[in-house]
Amino acid sequence: MSALTRVARTVTGLALIVALIGGCGRKDTTGGSGDGAIASLSSSTTSTRFVHEYWLKEAEQKSAIWDSALAICSPYWQHQDGTRPNCGFVYTARFYHAGATAPVRAKSMSVDSLRP
Repeated sequence: MSALTRVARTVTGLALIVALIGGCGRKDTTGGSGDGAIASLSSSTTSTRFVHEYWLKEAEQKSAIWDSALAICSPYWQHQDGTRPNCGFVYTARFYHAGATAPVRAKSMSVDSLRP
């Protein structure tokens, strides 16, 4: 076996090991139950994956994950001590979604103080 063949096999083996190790740390659980999203709400580190846009999409779909997120985060919003930073994303999505789905008033929008 030539030195070049050994180097090629070694490089290929190392690349395979790096790819396997790199994939082990990832949790891709959004394909079904949303366990990763719910788990992120209890984490003390800010998520880069389950952010405002993710939670807004869940709110618009009125999903079970959204209902669970509200149940987990709603009590936290009372004291906001910084232990659940990802609940802030749920809060802003809730605020935005509530504003986007609120009915428009049917009455006149004029200010009463300006009427003669």
